[in-house]
Amino acid sequence: MMDGGLNPNPQSLIPTLTFALYAFSFTLALSLFFTLRFYLCAYLTPSPFCHYIRVPFGASEPQKSNGDRRDSKLIKGGVSVLDVVIPEKVLDHARGWMRRMVPYRFTENEERVIRIFFTNADRNVFFLRGLPANVQATLASMYSRLKNPRGLRGVFVDSFLPLFLSSLITEAADGGEEAFLRERGIKNLEGFVAYSAEARERYEEFVLKVGIDPEYFEAFSEAEKAKRFLSLFLDQFGHNSIARMASVAVCAEEISALAAKSMEWNRPGSGYIELSTRYVDVSNHGRYPIHEEFALYGDHAAAALTERYASDCFDAYSHQIGENEFDGPFPNYLRGQYREVFLNEKDLEIGVHGEACDVLGNLLPASTLTSVCAVVSGEALPVLVKHLLLDNLPETIALAEEIVSEAKKGGAGQFVSNPDRYTPTASDIAGWRHLSVDAFIALEGKTCLLSPADEDCVSIIHDLIQMKEGFEGSSIRDALLRGLYPDGRHQFDKLPSEFESIVVVYKGAMSFRGWRDVQRQGFAAHARTYLTPYLGFYHYPKPQPNNLYKTFNEISNRGLDVYKSFKRTPIDLRQYALPMGFLVGYTFTANLRQVEFCIWQRTKPSVNDEVRRQFLEIDEILRERFFLWWDTASRADRTPHYLFARGSEITLPPARNPG
Repeated sequence: MMDGGLNPNPQSLIPTLTFALYAFSFTLALSLFFTLRFYLCAYLTPSPFCHYIRVPFGASEPQKSNGDRRDSKLIKGGVSVLDVVIPEKVLDHARGWMRRMVPYRFTENEERVIRIFFTNADRNVFFLRGLPANVQATLASMYSRLKNPRGLRGVFVDSFLPLFLSSLITEAADGGEEAFLRERGIKNLEGFVAYSAEARERYEEFVLKVGIDPEYFEAFSEAEKAKRFLSLFLDQFGHNSIARMASVAVCAEEISALAAKSMEWNRPGSGYIELSTRYVDVSNHGRYPIHEEFALYGDHAAAALTERYASDCFDAYSHQIGENEFDGPFPNYLRGQYREVFLNEKDLEIGVHGEACDVLGNLLPASTLTSVCAVVSGEALPVLVKHLLLDNLPETIALAEEIVSEAKKGGAGQFVSNPDRYTPTASDIAGWRHLSVDAFIALEGKTCLLSPADEDCVSIIHDLIQMKEGFEGSSIRDALLRGLYPDGRHQFDKLPSEFESIVVVYKGAMSFRGWRDVQRQGFAAHARTYLTPYLGFYHYPKPQPNNLYKTFNEISNRGLDVYKSFKRTPIDLRQYALPMGFLVGYTFTANLRQVEFCIWQRTKPSVNDEVRRQFLEIDEILRERFFLWWDTASRADRTPHYLFARGSEITLPPARNPG
């Protein structure tokens, strides 16, 4: 009998308890499933819905030094870009290389000032901070001729800072700072500080007056006011104009030529300075150890061939250019051919050095190490990171991680704190694909203008110019000659804005080394093929010794054999194995105003001959096939060939028989 319904029969609770038990078990199983799925997605098998830069699960932190905290957490990005999945062990290799300690050290006095103006003193990736704008520009520009074995920071403490501090010394009061250092044998900051009590006093004064505590600076850059403001207006509201107000300088030393091109493939308004090939140290065959990654893919035979081939490419370069002050076969041939046309030995040597490096640089592999400084806006920084991810090379992914990790020390961290700002989207990935090699095979190194194909392009500019007050009824030629430039063109000027209304596109094929110069025209849009052996090898069009042609031919043939030996390695990585003399197909898109400016810049006597010829072809096509008035607008230097790039303005004399 029930007692007021308060004591139910225990057997009646069994169905309820059973249902609750089943519900709990199902919920637990579902939770475990999604938890496991998350970790599998994040760490093991990327899918179209899961694109991550993966850090090995349970991996240990890289080596730390001097309190440097390295962030190895996940950075969202694209590893499955272009449907190529990079194995964990290959990414580990690239990260280990990118995070390696530099092989040199700075003294205590040197490190005190380095940590004021650089975000670290012992890594290859760092930001500049706290330098006056003109000093930063001067220092960064030194990358093009960087010979100091300790990189840009070495330049700063070995020459830049001692020169400035010498100006404060009584003995150098007459303005002879360089003579003061030279006559006293002072070669670096340590030597300056040790020179005298006054020198030590000037050094301590400098550190005191300009010094900052690096950790305090980093804390200041994380100020809550700025963080809240940027999080709201930059991240939530998308006001990119705010990020344009910031300018940051990031340096990457000892990276491959391929990675440098990825780093420089950025939005307009960004500036780049890269180490010139002529200053690459070939004595130790410095290159990215790509053969080790080939082996990790299981291409052991190709890895061994690549290692030997790269060494032989460096040896061929060293032999041709000479081991001691450009005394090799090619520079000596140039001296013998053209000594009589130069008035002094200095001009001859400048020309010989420039020509030898331009031509023989085509023998160096794309894995050759170089250094680059990029000065970009806060808006462009995440784009730079995104492009490194899109290139989908283990090296560029590791470089992107280092840039994001290092950015916070220089006050640039918040521009890359939101992964959505640099995570490649589906459209980014689709639009990043390389051009088809097949589309360029028939070019045989020639340039082809794809547009403008419509004759109405002429009338567009004509109509726009006639809308200007005082230009009614003027032709384009009359406007250029009389109205727009009545006293002629001036250096660095550009065509009027009306010429921006027409965009031209051209395609061509040239050496990867030469294309690197074309790509630096940052306000144009670029695309290229993969670096492969199937479009041919660079040809030197001027008189040359027979052994140069033989060297190029042998390197080209061996490159094809090495390339064919790959079985498992993705095509992206195979580019490292090839010398930069192999041709790439490319497209270049810009409006007429930009094209005219590029032609003016890239046809000067000081420009690489291969690059000059490409822009001369563009100028000729525009002048003869599209715009009859182009000869009035263009400032191209139409000299077919100069004797030497970077030498005196001497045209190429009649060819002699090769010696």
